[in-house]
Amino acid sequence: MTDRTEAAVRRQKTHEGQRRPAVPPSAVEGTRPSSEAVVETGTLDTILSRIDELSRRLAVLEGAAPLAEAGEQVAKDEISPQEAAGLLRMSRPSVMRLIGRGLLHPRKVLSRHKLSRAEVLAYRDEQGRQQRQALENLAVFAEEHDF
Repeated sequence: MTDRTEAAVRRQKTHEGQRRPAVPPSAVEGTRPSSEAVVETGTLDTILSRIDELSRRLAVLEGAAPLAEAGEQVAKDEISPQEAAGLLRMSRPSVMRLIGRGLLHPRKVLSRHKLSRAEVLAYRDEQGRQQRQALENLAVFAEEHDF
């Protein structure tokens, strides 16, 4: 067999699980080990809740319990973009566009956006006020021009 054929057979056997390479791929010169980890949502929630618990315990040990309690109050008032979309009666991508335009101001928690419920409700109320004003202006315009 030629060198190419032997290499192809080795790859096929490795792929089929019949034989494992003697050297892990990360140990091969010129490659890096993967730093990406795949974690299920339930596992991630468990990890995050454990981190929160440890943070509270550390805060108590350091005498900063009142600050931790204040942080919990803020966290309860924060909502996800999906929840904001429900309050605003629009899609999540539309909420993300509002964030991109700077109309809503999220706080990043790890890689996720969290929005202030009060800010979202204030935005909704302001949009409703503007829509009512535009409708009133349209009605006045229609009366003036006999539409």
